[in-house]
Amino acid sequence: METITLNLPSRLASSARILARHRGQKLAEFVSDELQMLLNKKIRLGVTRRDANAKTRANGVALSDEEVMQFANARMVRWQAQQMHRLIHAAGRRELTSEEQRILDTLLEIYNETCLNKARGIAEAVRRGLLPPMTDKYWSKPNRRKLSPRTKR
Repeated sequence: METITLNLPSRLASSARILARHRGQKLAEFVSDELQMLLNKKIRLGVTRRDANAKTRANGVALSDEEVMQFANARMVRWQAQQMHRLIHAAGRRELTSEEQRILDTLLEIYNETCLNKARGIAEAVRRGLLPPMTDKYWSKPNRRKLSPRTKR
């Protein structure tokens, strides 16, 4: 993890503090989550749509092996996943409000795009030899949480 210092306009910082408090998060965690969500949206609209195999960026610059592995390890932000699961369970018990349904729809879209980015990242990592082919025993290990590159042959 890296430390980044941001200078924000007072109004923006105040709004962020209020929203973080409302979610029960620390300000830094809230800003990090929101930035991750914004970047996921940018990726959905830019990099992945223009470049289906995660080989190049929209501007033609090749992704580094590290960036490909970041795609291969893509995950939803924790609070988003928790809220999505809560809303899915609530939908099974009762009708969601229009606001809840809007939030759930957005979270499901983020989830789908995250899975798609992950699949593209894995495919590109396998193509580059960073990860073994899907037929390899590597993939049969239980509870594999984070993919780590193997040494190139």
